[in-house]
Amino acid sequence: MSPRARFASHALFALSIACAACGDDGASSGSGGSSSSSGTGASSPSGAGGGVDQGSPHTPATGCRPGFVECGGICADQSNDGSHCGGCGNACFDQGAELGCVGGECVPSDCNYGAICGDDCVTNRSSNADHCGSCFDQCASDALCAGGSCVDGGGDGSSCASPLFWNVDDDESVGFRFTPALTSQHVYSCGPLGALPTRWFRFTANDTETGVEVRADGADDFIIEGFDAATCAPAASIGCNDDDSGTNPQLTLVTTPGATYFVAVGLKGSWSGRSATFRADH
Repeated sequence: MSPRARFASHALFALSIACAACGDDGASSGSGGSSSSSGTGASSPSGAGGGVDQGSPHTPATGCRPGFVECGGICADQSNDGSHCGGCGNACFDQGAELGCVGGECVPSDCNYGAICGDDCVTNRSSNADHCGSCFDQCASDALCAGGSCVDGGGDGSSCASPLFWNVDDDESVGFRFTPALTSQHVYSCGPLGALPTRWFRFTANDTETGVEVRADGADDFIIEGFDAATCAPAASIGCNDDDSGTNPQLTLVTTPGATYFVAVGLKGSWSGRSATFRADH
């Protein structure tokens, strides 16, 4: 199936995420290639101040909050968790597509395939850096949410020389936080003419075509650009998408299996403070 067709099947992707939240925490941080890269290319540190936000862990290992119990490796509120409704493993989506968990019972609900985390219906806990596996399990700003666990991001994502990376064979999608202090300024070959604060990613391709997408959980407007060299210089650009019609830009990159690629994710406007999802579909 081509990456463009896979993007169209986002609803099925949401179902797989909900199943992962049932307790599959076996994510691997992977290497996605070599453990480091060199070359600063067209980016320069923003010097926004601050540093790494360590997040706020909420896992069985750190202790579940009051009202939560351990279920399959996560902390679950059985009163509103669609994967553990009224008891561990009682998944509402197995009983009907329109059912969600309300008061510990599977009933018709607007929150399908997910859990109520505060005021939000969260359906992507396997790749949500604010609710990674468990509600309120917030990953550090230099980490990724992969497979429902916060994992080491490799680099800190602040530049092309220090990108966030993971093993796309284990997890196509990862959650990240667009922490301003860990960005650099980059001028994109599409979209606005000025430099934008940017976070950087790296992956190793395993197919001749790779779809890349960024999805915002908040009201964030992203732009993405792919590169086939660690310089991340204009001459190395292999695609750019501003997605003026929406906030979730996509690219289909021609790739070589085993080769390393870099992706710049820029933000237009102020950060909402919410997690976003980076997907390398192969």
